[in-house]
Amino acid sequence: MTSTENKYVLNYFNKHGKVELCRLIFHCAGEKYEDNFIENYTDSDTSLGFMPYLKINEDKIPLISVICRYLAKEFNLAGENHIDQAKADAIAQTVMLLIDTYYRNVFNIEDIDSKKINLKDYLNNDVESAADTVENLIKLYSNNGDWCVANKCSYADLFVYEMAKHYFPSDPQFTERFPHIYKIKRSVEEKSNVSDYVKTKAYQQSKIEREF
Repeated sequence: MTSTENKYVLNYFNKHGKVELCRLIFHCAGEKYEDNFIENYTDSDTSLGFMPYLKINEDKIPLISVICRYLAKEFNLAGENHIDQAKADAIAQTVMLLIDTYYRNVFNIEDIDSKKINLKDYLNNDVESAADTVENLIKLYSNNGDWCVANKCSYADLFVYEMAKHYFPSDPQFTERFPHIYKIKRSVEEKSNVSDYVKTKAYQQSKIEREF
């Protein structure tokens, strides 16, 4: 069965969250998928131990990073050769580490005082470190082009877009400090197959539960 014949179902709560990375890949590739919104965690197949998970026909795959790498390879968004794939993975994994940190240290913390302390640390340390690393990787791999790797849109570009859009502070001075990151963000918005999707009402209403 080819990828175009597969049935893809994303299983997650009715929220933006990490699963948006998968949706961006589907839209960039022009591939069909379904959202199965879980109303209660006990309603899902908890045997996997993770949410979200992707159902491919009868197979179930957990972990966002694994799902995204699978989809990127399936839809030719992983890089044209092994070296380019490794470069795309390096950028995407750096972004994923930041997103995981946000949910673990900020979003999932219930105590308000602890959340405020962790948020300050996230913005001052985690964001700064991730932005520096991704900016340098793009500078190294992009040859000053419109995309992260090899002048072609890959899933790394979609990860950078999502990071800049939802996990960075909306501060013009911050934006100016990382020109390569925001060049990629503009490329995704203006030149990729994702451009129409991110302008839709559904996407605009699907906001991450930001704490800042």
